[in-house]
Amino acid sequence: MNHITQTELDWLYEYLDTDEHADEVLEFYGYHGLLTATALMPTRPDWNTLHSWIFDTEEQPGNTDQLVRFKTLTSMLIDSIQDEITADEQVALPFDILPGEITEEMEAWCSGFMQVIFESDSQLETFDQEALSMLLFPFELGSQLFEDEAEFKQISKNTKLKTQILNQIPEALVDLYLLTHSA
Repeated sequence: MNHITQTELDWLYEYLDTDEHADEVLEFYGYHGLLTATALMPTRPDWNTLHSWIFDTEEQPGNTDQLVRFKTLTSMLIDSIQDEITADEQVALPFDILPGEITEEMEAWCSGFMQVIFESDSQLETFDQEALSMLLFPFELGSQLFEDEAEFKQISKNTKLKTQILNQIPEALVDLYLLTHSA
């Protein structure tokens, strides 16, 4: 197991936050959510695909040494997340789940997570769609991508229910991994 350090996470945060590519890059929370969903997929996308999801471009931005480090740390972070999930540990989320509140960090993380789900639809179509739908629901709620739909509007009015659903995110990660890696 090659766990990523806090110093390396800080470097990733700063790298993604630089003005050099601020307009076209996911910020750290969206990036982390995207990598978390990537760690759950039965097949990991290649670097060019990951890069285009993170930077919303095919161009390889920035300093070559920094890009090599970014690529290495990205791979390490995916491995670290996958190790936490497969060890049946509580996954360390980069945001707090607050009662009845969807913070900007949670929304960005869940949106990054859902981006991979949308992009990987063909990988997921072979799995039990009802189970998949139930497991993805907390992420859909947290992303606020569906906030205009009646079901999500109803849940948003009920702080207790909203909190219960959002608190399912860590456990849902393990269950999603088990679903997508069942033989």
